[in-house]
Amino acid sequence: MVKLKDHPSLELPVVLILSYFAYLIAEGLGLSGIMAILANGIITSHYTTAHLSRVGRLSIDNLTHSLAVASETTVFAILGVSLFSTAHHVEVGFLVVATASILAGRAANVFPLSYCLNSRRKKKITKPFRIMLWFSGLRGAIAFALAISDTGDEKALLVTTTFSIVIGSVIIFGGGTRPLVSYLNLSTASPGNDDFELEEQSAPGSFERFDEAFLAPIFGPESDVQPFEPLHEKASDADEEDL
Repeated sequence: MVKLKDHPSLELPVVLILSYFAYLIAEGLGLSGIMAILANGIITSHYTTAHLSRVGRLSIDNLTHSLAVASETTVFAILGVSLFSTAHHVEVGFLVVATASILAGRAANVFPLSYCLNSRRKKKITKPFRIMLWFSGLRGAIAFALAISDTGDEKALLVTTTFSIVIGSVIIFGGGTRPLVSYLNLSTASPGNDDFELEEQSAPGSFERFDEAFLAPIFGPESDVQPFEPLHEKASDADEEDL
């Protein structure tokens, strides 16, 4: 059986092509290709890296980070162009309801989930930090891409509403992040600080047990990395000697 890690020159094309296949299949079935790529990325990060060489991991990590920056820049460029090139339909009531729903929906996720996590954590997620988690949620690339790709009769309304929310969230939430951090007296330490490190769970969850028992042996039997470790951390072990 041919091992992908034995052919470093093929690793990057194969990963990109398979990700594109996920998009094509979803679009062919009338589903969201964008969400398919998102799910594909999560699964690829967990399982596919087990079959890549160190050079392949580093190459894919660098490329995906570069593509992420380029894609984000492109989306915001399209966002600016669409202000003048796309038909708009403004409904203030709908915009207010949509904005309120987004804020309420994020609060309904952040606060109950952090409460549940605190019940099992030694280092609790503080109230100021929970407020910051709720406040710092920007609504941007995926929402706008989904809206602008819509083909329904209400496309103009969706694009205008999404555009307004994206611009508003970037200006208000993005611009207000630093002042709020100072107001809440939150530390701006680097992610490597011990206070920001996730604690190891005393017992693995049901999905983790299922993954370790059944899925990981099938999809990642040769893995030398920890499950669900971020791809850039997996690739950090590859140094210049590997190249």
